[in-house]
Amino acid sequence: NIRRVRCNCGCRRTERITWLDPNCRYTRRLASEVQTALRSGRSISEVSCSFNLNWKAVKGLDKDQLKFLFDDPDVSSLRRMAIDEFAIHKGHKYATAFMDLDAGKVFYVVKGKTQNAIEVVFQWLKDKGVADQIECVAVDMNAGFPAMVKKHLPKATLVYDLFHVMQHFTRDVLIEGRKFLFKEKSKALSAAAEAEASNAGSTPMDLRKAKREAKKELRGAEWLMVRSIDALLESARERLGNLIKDNAMLAALYPIAEQLRGIWRAASRENAAALLAELTELLDAIAEQFSFQPARLFAAMLRRRSSGIVAACTHRVGTNRLEGANNKIKVLKRIAYGFRDFEYFALKIKGMLPGK
Repeated sequence: NIRRVRCNCGCRRTERITWLDPNCRYTRRLASEVQTALRSGRSISEVSCSFNLNWKAVKGLDKDQLKFLFDDPDVSSLRRMAIDEFAIHKGHKYATAFMDLDAGKVFYVVKGKTQNAIEVVFQWLKDKGVADQIECVAVDMNAGFPAMVKKHLPKATLVYDLFHVMQHFTRDVLIEGRKFLFKEKSKALSAAAEAEASNAGSTPMDLRKAKREAKKELRGAEWLMVRSIDALLESARERLGNLIKDNAMLAALYPIAEQLRGIWRAASRENAAALLAELTELLDAIAEQFSFQPARLFAAMLRRRSSGIVAACTHRVGTNRLEGANNKIKVLKRIAYGFRDFEYFALKIKGMLPGK
């Protein structure tokens, strides 16, 4: 019970208790115990059952302590950062995370991945007075991120991540190449079946079975070609050798994955630029020789983003650390069965990845 008193002058006052917040039904000491339990990694439901508190009350306590610790992070030493998006709901709903690569901490999370959505973060960096000290920014091939970096961080060097370039190469060139080769083989098999059908003395070909075998032979070829030879088992190496021997276009495309890695490992920008020029010429030659347009389109994309690709060899950074953090974010979502309060979700991410 809290006492209410009346003075001789007629004014009324309520007794102030130091260990109880206004309009609160639990003590500060209990709140501290709950917050300590939450920091140990226990879920809100588990903590609410342990302390016999309402779920919303426990969530509010968790949000309060996360706001106190991570709502206004220190970015005074920010020099190198990475930007990457991650899915928050099904149906192409995304959020974007910003990481300090030297400290290893996520300092900002914003809903969406469009330029309008992430511009608030760059304005926040300007208000903090650190925009001019940022040396490099690692991004993926999303066109919105580079545009914002060039607009708001003119002194920062844009660096493209090797993982995303390899992802584009696999999806836009190798997978399309596998489909292209299967179409060519299907045409050849259909022509052979027609020729055998017109020949009365020959056994008719089972065209469906032949096409299934051709499809099975090419299945998963892109993953064999994009991985390092040292990472493959003996059986996979043997299959890769057969694919290259039987398909001239795959044989021509096979060295490109290793040449891409060589650009990121180059000793200088000059060497990286020379390797990139050689690679794009090879892709153009493959497109010309095999009438394979995706190779030419990929070469054009590399030329458009050549400055960010060449710069990668000097800064030696990428979004790989943030990609690893994305896996932790997925686990966090699964544990909580999703988050309706995005502000709370962003604070949980910052709390889970606080850096050194």
